Amino acid sequence: MTFDSERSTVRRSPRRQPRARLARTVASAIIAAGLLASCGSSTGDLDREGSPVARYAWDASAGMAALVEGELSLSDGCLYIVAPDGATPPVVAAFPRSYAQWDAATSMLTYNGRPYEMGDAVAAGGGFVDGDSQVDGLAVPTGCDLGEWNELYLIQDTDLEP
Repeated sequence: MTFDSERSTVRRSPRRQPRARLARTVASAIIAAGLLASCGSSTGDLDREGSPVARYAWDASAGMAALVEGELSLSDGCLYIVAPDGATPPVVAAFPRSYAQWDAATSMLTYNGRPYEMGDAVAAGGGFVDGDSQVDGLAVPTGCDLGEWNELYLIQDTDLEP
């Protein structure tokens, strides 16, 4: 702003008003925060108390070479992979937090963006570990039965497609 003494008027400089600039800055920050939140990977109800999903922090640079196949089944507060023929015991599968989401309202697992309902066929690479293993970020729901060998299967795959 400059003052013209001959005319006794105040002239506004061509610069933008501070309030308008502040409003644009705030609006831009809100939009950016919303975009960042939508890009982030939300786990839904995965880590909430009562979640039936065993989960852990997978370092994708390493992996085991076993294969588990079956159907998703929810029983006694635990998500299992069950062989369709029932010949083998249900498997407690621990899903990587970076790929898995759980929706408690619909009992739906979303894995790497694809939704899976109970009864859907799945297959995934990974391997079995002792239930007492020191696995990074491992959380196993109390309702999960690790069977007579006290083991669970670490999913180490980017999809669950059979």
